[in-house]
Amino acid sequence: MAVTITLSDVRAEYPNTQASDVMLTAFIATVDTADSCLDANGVSDAVQTALKLLGVGVIIESTYGTVSSETSANGSSVSYKDGSQGLLSQLKAIDTYGCLTSVIKSNEPDIYFGAGGQ
Repeated sequence: MAVTITLSDVRAEYPNTQASDVMLTAFIATVDTADSCLDANGVSDAVQTALKLLGVGVIIESTYGTVSSETSANGSSVSYKDGSQGLLSQLKAIDTYGCLTSVIKSNEPDIYFGAGGQ
């Protein structure tokens, strides 16, 4: 039976994410679509957990980027970079059956979620 990761698991792994709980829940649901593949291939619970957390991380960083530099509040400068390629490389290295990489296609950004507001 496929491993379930929770919002708390994701928040613990990616504590600095700007993603809301609603978005993280959607990202978790996205990686959960790989469950039948993971089960069919007998992927261990530990590896499933790592794959799902990395998968959510790839989606987070592809959607929101990562903070690459900050300046004091007086200077108020923040720079972002897309760090998803490093996580995607890690994901591909352990996803021997392609279960998660088939769900998360980095060259097709239309699968990623985004939110904005004022």
